[in-house]
Amino acid sequence: MIVSNQMEHLKSLYIQLKFDEVIQFATITLQIALQKKRYKEALGSYEFLASAFHEKGDYEAFIRIMPEYEKLTVTYGTEENKLIYYYLMSLLNKLVKNYKDANDYAKKSIRYAYLLNNEEMVAINFANIATMQIFLGNIELANMAERFAIFYKDRLPTRGLSIIRGYSGLLNYYALVSDEKAFKQLKNEMLEYMSDEVMLNYQVHIDFAEGILYDKLGDCEQSFFYLKKAYSFFKEKKNLVHLSTIFHYLTYQKNESDVVAFYEELAEIVDTFQCDFPLTGVEEIKGLQTDLFLHEASHPATFKYQNIITKEEMEQYVQNALENKQHIICLHWSFMTDVVEGLFGELFERQLLFSLFEAVIDVISVYCAEILIRSNNEGEAIFKNLSETTFIDLLMQLEQKLKKFFVQSTTGPITIPVHFGYSSTNQLPIDQWSYEELVAHSDVSLYYAKAQS
Repeated sequence: MIVSNQMEHLKSLYIQLKFDEVIQFATITLQIALQKKRYKEALGSYEFLASAFHEKGDYEAFIRIMPEYEKLTVTYGTEENKLIYYYLMSLLNKLVKNYKDANDYAKKSIRYAYLLNNEEMVAINFANIATMQIFLGNIELANMAERFAIFYKDRLPTRGLSIIRGYSGLLNYYALVSDEKAFKQLKNEMLEYMSDEVMLNYQVHIDFAEGILYDKLGDCEQSFFYLKKAYSFFKEKKNLVHLSTIFHYLTYQKNESDVVAFYEELAEIVDTFQCDFPLTGVEEIKGLQTDLFLHEASHPATFKYQNIITKEEMEQYVQNALENKQHIICLHWSFMTDVVEGLFGELFERQLLFSLFEAVIDVISVYCAEILIRSNNEGEAIFKNLSETTFIDLLMQLEQKLKKFFVQSTTGPITIPVHFGYSSTNQLPIDQWSYEELVAHSDVSLYYAKAQS
C-alpha cells in the first residue's frame, strides 16, 4: 500500500510540473521499490526521475541514471515501460547530437506506441523525428514525419500535458524549414492550450523556436532577441540540457555563431559538461535532506538558510531585542502528518515535512525572521518591529501557500492540517517580557488552534 500511494503522489506531482519534488520523492520510492523487488514501481520511479531530470535540464543526472534504468527495463519492463524508455533514450541521444541513434530510438518508441494504441506518444515521437531528420539533412523524411505527427495529434480526443512536448518538436521543425504560417498557427494553438502555470515552464521553448524561425527568415535582430531571451532563462535555471540545445543549433548555423554575443560564454558553459560521466548505480543518486530536522547546532538546513539558529542563539537574539525595547512577535507552526506516515511511510513523510518547511521559509524569510526548528513537525519564527497588520498579511500568505499542499493516495487526495500559534510583546506587560513568556503564550495559542480543528 505504501509504495502504491507513493506512486500516485509522484504522478500528481509530475502533472503539476513540480519537478524538484518529483526527484526528491521518486528517489525514496525507487530505493524502497528495489529493496522490496517491486519492479513495476521501480521502473515507474525511474521514468519519473529521468523525465524530471530532463525537464529541469540536469544534464549529468539524466545521463547517470539511464544505464541502471536500461538494465531494469530490459529485464522486467513491459511494453508500456519500453515505450517511455526508448522515448527518453531518444531525447538523451538528441542531447549529445547522436541524431541517427536518437531517430532509431524514437522509431522503437513509436513501435510500442502503436502496439498500445498510444497515439499521443506516436505524435510526440514523430514530431521529434521531424526535427532530427532536418539535422541529418533528410528533408523528405522530415516532411513525412511532420505529416504523421500532425495526423496523430489531430486524432486525439483529449490531450494531456505531455503533448506540449510534441508541440515543441513541431515548432522547431517549422522554424527550421522557415514555415512561418504553420509556426504561428501551431504557436497560437499551443498558447490557447496552456494554463498560466504551464506557460511559466514552456514559454521559453517557444522563445527558442521563435529565435530559430527569425534566423531562417533573415531577421537577425529578432532572432538575437529571442535566442538571448531563451539563453538567459536557461542560464539562470542552470538548465544544461536546453543550453546544450541552443549551443548545438548555433554551432549547426555556423554563420550565426559568429555574430551572437553570448556564443563564447555559452560554449564555455556547455564544454564543462561535455565529458563522459562515469555511469553509476542508483545508490549514488544524490540523497535527500531527510536529516534536516536535527537538534545539533549545525545541520543541512543551515547551509541553505542562514537564518536558522539554535535555541540558545534564539534566546539571546530575543533577549537583546527586548533589552532595546523592540517589538517582538513569536510565531509557532505545527504540521499534522501522522496519517501521511501511516499511508506513505516515514521517509516520504520526512521529505514532505521538508517541502512544507521550505514553503514556510519562502514566505517568512522576506520579513527577516530568525527561525528555530523545534521538532520534525514544528517550528518557531521571531519577528522584530513587524506591525500587527503586516503579520496578519503574512499569516494569510502562509495559509494560501500551505493549503495547496496535499498528498495523492490511491483513494484520493489527503490534505495536511497546519496550525499556527503566536504571541507578541503588545499582549504582555513589560515586566513579563521574556523569551520564555512569548514561547509559552505562542504554545497556548497553538494548542488552542489544534483543539478547535
